[in-house]
Amino acid sequence: PFDFGFQPNGTDTDQVFLIENTGGYPAVITAPDITIAGPDPYTIFAEDCVASSPLAAGAQCSVTVRYSPVTTGTHNASNLNIVFDDGTVAGPAPFTHDLDGNSAVPASLTITEITPGDTNFGTIVHTNTLARTFNVNNSGQINATTVVEGGLGAPYSITGGTCAFPTVTPGSPSCTIEVTFSPVDVGTGVQVYPDTISLAYNDGTGAAAPATLAITGTGQDRALLTYTPLSHD
Repeated sequence: PFDFGFQPNGTDTDQVFLIENTGGYPAVITAPDITIAGPDPYTIFAEDCVASSPLAAGAQCSVTVRYSPVTTGTHNASNLNIVFDDGTVAGPAPFTHDLDGNSAVPASLTITEITPGDTNFGTIVHTNTLARTFNVNNSGQINATTVVEGGLGAPYSITGGTCAFPTVTPGSPSCTIEVTFSPVDVGTGVQVYPDTISLAYNDGTGAAAPATLAITGTGQDRALLTYTPLSHD
Protein backbone atom coordinates (compact mmCIF):
# COMPACT_ATOMS: atom_id res chain seq x y z
CA PRO A 1 0.00 0.00 0.00
CA PHE A 2 0.93 3.64 -0.31
CA ASP A 3 1.27 5.20 3.14
CA PHE A 4 0.20 8.85 3.52
CA GLY A 5 1.76 8.79 6.98
CA PHE A 6 0.65 10.63 10.12
CA GLN A 7 -1.50 13.67 9.39
CA PRO A 8 -3.48 16.15 11.52
CA ASN A 9 -7.25 16.10 11.28
CA GLY A 10 -8.63 18.87 9.09
CA THR A 11 -5.73 18.95 6.63
CA ASP A 12 -5.29 17.69 3.07
CA THR A 13 -2.41 15.77 1.52
CA ASP A 14 -2.23 15.04 -2.22
CA GLN A 15 -0.32 12.17 -3.77
CA VAL A 16 0.25 11.76 -7.51
CA PHE A 17 0.33 8.22 -8.88
CA LEU A 18 1.78 7.55 -12.34
CA ILE A 19 -0.15 4.91 -14.26
CA GLU A 20 1.77 3.18 -17.07
CA ASN A 21 0.61 0.74 -19.73
CA THR A 22 3.31 -1.93 -19.62
CA GLY A 23 1.39 -4.17 -22.00
CA GLY A 24 1.00 -4.00 -25.76
CA TYR A 25 -2.66 -3.19 -26.39
CA PRO A 26 -3.86 0.39 -25.82
CA ALA A 27 -5.68 0.60 -22.48
CA VAL A 28 -9.10 2.23 -22.69
CA ILE A 29 -10.10 4.12 -19.52
CA THR A 30 -13.35 6.03 -19.15
CA ALA A 31 -14.44 8.54 -16.50
CA PRO A 32 -16.52 6.22 -14.26
CA ASP A 33 -13.66 3.72 -14.18
CA ILE A 34 -11.34 5.67 -11.80
CA THR A 35 -12.65 5.49 -8.24
CA ILE A 36 -11.74 5.14 -4.59
CA ALA A 37 -13.13 1.88 -3.26
CA GLY A 38 -13.70 1.86 0.48
CA PRO A 39 -14.96 3.98 3.40
CA ASP A 40 -11.89 6.07 4.16
CA PRO A 41 -11.41 9.84 3.53
CA TYR A 42 -9.68 9.56 0.15
CA THR A 43 -10.89 11.23 -3.04
CA ILE A 44 -9.78 11.50 -6.66
CA PHE A 45 -8.57 15.10 -6.75
CA ALA A 46 -7.33 15.14 -10.34
CA GLU A 47 -6.50 12.77 -13.20
CA ASP A 48 -5.52 12.91 -16.88
CA CYS A 49 -5.95 9.23 -17.71
CA VAL A 50 -9.38 9.64 -19.30
CA ALA A 51 -8.07 12.43 -21.54
CA SER A 52 -5.08 10.22 -22.43
CA SER A 53 -7.23 7.19 -23.27
CA PRO A 54 -6.57 4.97 -25.07
CA LEU A 55 -3.23 4.74 -23.26
CA ALA A 56 -0.68 3.41 -25.71
CA ALA A 57 1.90 0.78 -24.81
CA GLY A 58 4.60 2.43 -22.68
CA ALA A 59 2.57 5.59 -22.18
CA GLN A 60 1.78 7.12 -18.78
CA CYS A 61 -0.99 9.14 -17.20
CA SER A 62 -1.50 10.40 -13.65
CA VAL A 63 -4.08 10.19 -10.88
CA THR A 64 -3.95 12.48 -7.82
CA VAL A 65 -5.46 11.06 -4.63
CA ARG A 66 -6.28 13.42 -1.76
CA TYR A 67 -6.28 12.30 1.88
CA SER A 68 -8.56 14.50 4.05
CA PRO A 69 -8.99 12.97 7.52
CA VAL A 70 -11.48 14.46 9.95
CA THR A 71 -11.55 11.65 12.54
CA THR A 72 -8.65 10.24 14.51
CA GLY A 73 -7.38 6.79 13.65
CA THR A 74 -6.02 4.51 10.94
CA HIS A 75 -7.50 4.67 7.44
CA ASN A 76 -6.38 1.55 5.58
CA ALA A 77 -9.56 0.00 4.24
CA SER A 78 -9.62 1.73 0.83
CA ASN A 79 -7.84 1.53 -2.49
CA LEU A 80 -7.41 3.33 -5.79
CA ASN A 81 -9.43 1.38 -8.32
CA ILE A 82 -9.08 1.67 -12.14
CA VAL A 83 -11.20 -0.40 -14.51
CA PHE A 84 -9.89 -0.55 -18.08
CA ASP A 85 -10.28 -2.44 -21.37
CA ASP A 86 -7.16 -4.51 -22.06
CA GLY A 87 -8.35 -5.83 -25.41
CA THR A 88 -9.38 -9.29 -24.22
CA VAL A 89 -12.91 -10.62 -24.42
CA ALA A 90 -13.20 -11.24 -20.67
CA GLY A 91 -11.32 -8.10 -19.71
CA PRO A 92 -8.84 -7.85 -16.84
CA ALA A 93 -9.44 -7.57 -13.15
CA PRO A 94 -9.43 -3.89 -12.11
CA PHE A 95 -6.09 -2.27 -11.33
CA THR A 96 -6.01 -1.57 -7.58
CA HIS A 97 -3.57 0.06 -5.20
CA ASP A 98 -4.09 0.02 -1.44
CA LEU A 99 -4.06 3.30 0.51
CA ASP A 100 -2.97 3.76 4.10
CA GLY A 101 -2.98 6.78 6.42
CA ASN A 102 -3.17 7.79 10.06
CA SER A 103 -4.85 10.91 11.40
CA ALA A 104 -4.36 12.66 14.69
CA VAL A 105 -5.62 15.49 16.87
CA PRO A 106 -3.63 18.68 16.12
CA ALA A 107 -1.25 20.05 18.72
CA SER A 108 -2.82 22.19 21.45
CA LEU A 109 -0.60 24.10 23.89
CA THR A 110 -1.45 25.47 27.31
CA ILE A 111 0.74 27.04 30.01
CA THR A 112 -0.14 26.21 33.61
CA GLU A 113 1.12 26.79 37.13
CA ILE A 114 2.95 24.02 38.94
CA THR A 115 1.94 25.48 42.30
CA PRO A 116 -1.32 27.47 42.61
CA GLY A 117 -0.60 31.15 42.93
CA ASP A 118 2.74 31.03 41.11
CA THR A 119 1.53 33.51 38.49
CA ASN A 120 1.88 36.19 41.17
CA PHE A 121 5.58 36.67 41.88
CA GLY A 122 4.72 38.73 44.94
CA THR A 123 6.79 41.71 46.07
CA ILE A 124 10.58 41.79 45.84
CA VAL A 125 13.11 44.57 46.16
CA HIS A 126 14.29 46.27 42.98
CA THR A 127 17.53 44.66 41.64
CA ASN A 128 16.64 41.31 43.28
CA THR A 129 15.46 38.35 41.18
CA LEU A 130 12.88 35.59 41.62
CA ALA A 131 12.35 32.57 39.32
CA ARG A 132 9.18 30.53 38.88
CA THR A 133 8.68 27.38 36.78
CA PHE A 134 5.57 26.71 34.68
CA ASN A 135 4.31 23.67 32.79
CA VAL A 136 3.86 23.71 29.03
CA ASN A 137 1.28 21.11 27.99
CA ASN A 138 0.51 19.68 24.54
CA SER A 139 -2.84 17.89 24.68
CA GLY A 140 -2.77 17.02 20.97
CA GLN A 141 -1.33 13.92 19.34
CA ILE A 142 1.37 15.55 17.20
CA ASN A 143 4.25 17.92 17.84
CA ALA A 144 3.68 21.64 18.13
CA THR A 145 6.28 23.24 15.86
CA THR A 146 7.84 26.68 15.30
CA VAL A 147 7.17 27.46 18.98
CA VAL A 148 8.29 30.99 19.89
CA GLU A 149 7.82 32.95 23.12
CA GLY A 150 6.71 36.40 22.09
CA GLY A 151 4.93 38.01 25.00
CA LEU A 152 7.35 38.70 27.83
CA GLY A 153 9.24 41.93 28.24
CA ALA A 154 11.43 43.38 30.97
CA PRO A 155 11.55 42.80 33.87
CA TYR A 156 10.61 39.20 32.93
CA SER A 157 12.63 36.74 30.89
CA ILE A 158 12.73 33.00 30.18
CA THR A 159 15.90 31.75 31.83
CA GLY A 160 15.57 27.96 31.80
CA GLY A 161 13.31 24.92 31.85
CA THR A 162 13.18 21.65 29.98
CA CYS A 163 11.38 22.85 26.83
CA ALA A 164 13.44 22.53 23.66
CA PHE A 165 11.77 25.09 21.42
CA PRO A 166 10.83 25.27 18.56
CA THR A 167 9.15 21.89 19.20
CA VAL A 168 6.85 20.68 21.98
CA THR A 169 5.97 17.00 21.94
CA PRO A 170 2.59 15.66 23.14
CA GLY A 171 2.21 15.33 26.90
CA SER A 172 0.80 16.93 30.01
CA PRO A 173 3.14 18.37 31.00
CA SER A 174 5.31 18.15 27.92
CA CYS A 175 8.06 20.33 29.38
CA THR A 176 8.68 23.34 31.61
CA ILE A 177 9.83 26.94 31.28
CA GLU A 178 11.50 29.00 33.97
CA VAL A 179 10.53 32.67 34.12
CA THR A 180 12.67 35.11 36.09
CA PHE A 181 11.35 38.38 37.51
CA SER A 182 14.07 41.06 37.79
CA PRO A 183 12.67 44.51 38.55
CA VAL A 184 15.29 47.27 38.31
CA ASP A 185 13.29 50.50 38.51
CA VAL A 186 15.12 51.84 41.54
CA GLY A 187 13.66 55.06 42.87
CA THR A 188 10.09 54.42 41.73
CA GLY A 189 8.81 53.24 45.08
CA VAL A 190 6.30 50.42 44.67
CA GLN A 191 5.81 49.36 41.04
CA VAL A 192 3.48 46.62 39.69
CA TYR A 193 4.57 44.72 36.58
CA PRO A 194 1.77 42.82 34.78
CA ASP A 195 2.74 40.77 31.73
CA THR A 196 1.79 37.66 29.73
CA ILE A 197 3.71 34.55 28.76
CA SER A 198 2.74 33.87 25.14
CA LEU A 199 3.76 30.89 23.00
CA ALA A 200 3.04 31.14 19.28
CA TYR A 201 3.09 27.78 17.47
CA ASN A 202 1.97 25.70 14.52
CA ASP A 203 -0.50 22.96 15.49
CA GLY A 204 0.05 20.88 12.36
CA THR A 205 -2.73 22.55 10.38
CA GLY A 206 -1.25 26.05 10.48
CA ALA A 207 -0.66 28.88 12.93
CA ALA A 208 -2.72 28.35 16.09
CA ALA A 209 -3.92 30.91 18.61
CA PRO A 210 -1.01 31.47 21.02
CA ALA A 211 -0.99 29.74 24.40
CA THR A 212 -0.98 32.47 27.08
CA LEU A 213 -0.70 32.86 30.84
CA ALA A 214 -0.98 36.19 32.65
CA ILE A 215 1.59 36.89 35.36
CA THR A 216 2.30 39.78 37.68
CA GLY A 217 4.86 40.89 40.22
CA THR A 218 5.64 43.92 42.34
CA GLY A 219 8.97 45.65 42.85
CA GLN A 220 9.75 48.06 45.61
CA ASP A 221 12.75 50.09 46.63
CA ARG A 222 15.08 48.64 49.22
CA ALA A 223 15.07 49.77 52.83
CA LEU A 224 17.13 52.89 53.39
CA LEU A 225 17.91 54.36 56.78
CA THR A 226 18.58 58.01 57.33
CA TYR A 227 19.09 59.94 60.48
CA THR A 228 18.04 63.29 61.75
CA PRO A 229 19.91 64.75 64.68
CA LEU A 230 17.67 65.90 67.45
CA SER A 231 18.19 69.25 69.04
CA HIS A 232 19.77 69.23 72.45
CA ASP A 233 20.05 71.60 75.29
